[in-house]
Amino acid sequence: MTEKNEFPTTTMADRASSKPGPRTVSALLEKVDFPEDYTHIPEFPDEIDKNYFWVIYDDECGPPMEGVHSPGFGDPTFGGNDWRKRDAVPADPNYPHIMTFKEFKERKNLADLYSWFGDFWLISDQLRAVIEDLDPGSLDCVKASQDGFTVDQSYWACLPKRNLEAVDTTRSHVRIEHTNYGRPGGDPVWVQTIHINDGAVFDPAVTNGAHHFWEIDLHRWFWSRELIARAYQAGVKGPRFLRAGKPTGSDLAPGELQEIYSEFAK
Repeated sequence: MTEKNEFPTTTMADRASSKPGPRTVSALLEKVDFPEDYTHIPEFPDEIDKNYFWVIYDDECGPPMEGVHSPGFGDPTFGGNDWRKRDAVPADPNYPHIMTFKEFKERKNLADLYSWFGDFWLISDQLRAVIEDLDPGSLDCVKASQDGFTVDQSYWACLPKRNLEAVDTTRSHVRIEHTNYGRPGGDPVWVQTIHINDGAVFDPAVTNGAHHFWEIDLHRWFWSRELIARAYQAGVKGPRFLRAGKPTGSDLAPGELQEIYSEFAK
């Protein structure tokens, strides 16, 4: 799927300089009469994407990553839709001690994936090899420092190179809210928030050829069915998968996961 190693991505500059596609959330935003709220009812409602799933850390593997130590990179801009307006912070190899393991000295078994702040994930050498084998060059990574703690494999702080505006609004319910957080009598401080939490569908023309990507409106990392299956076959521990848009009952049932595993059984 990714023989040419092409990673289509959208940046803040790209979105500002080009006309948004008719199915994108950016196109919806042009219809919003600020600061009025706006609710978009899709042409084809009640659908949920079946090709990509949101990956999160599975708490059954133990407490999530805590007590991380960073040299201070990362964007502190938070609040509503601010994350959509910025680009992901790239990994910087000049900061090799991006993450340490001193909080893990009592742990005997580490998972292969841990969530972190912002856009980054901490992943094992094993998981990185699975992703790179299926989708070469698709991750931006910096090696984590071991901090005197011996682990059985290297870990990497990574983010996906694809930063896509992939939600198909003809099939996804979108609610746009504006909230004024300014003090009474003072200047208004407006925050625009985009809600896509009744199920989302991605535009296949945007996701074509991608085994994983970061979605700018859902602000989540999504994996393809095949990547989920390959990680399972490699014995990767830590991932848990939810449906796009986090609708009610968004966790994949064991039977659904087994179908994905069987689909790509070697």
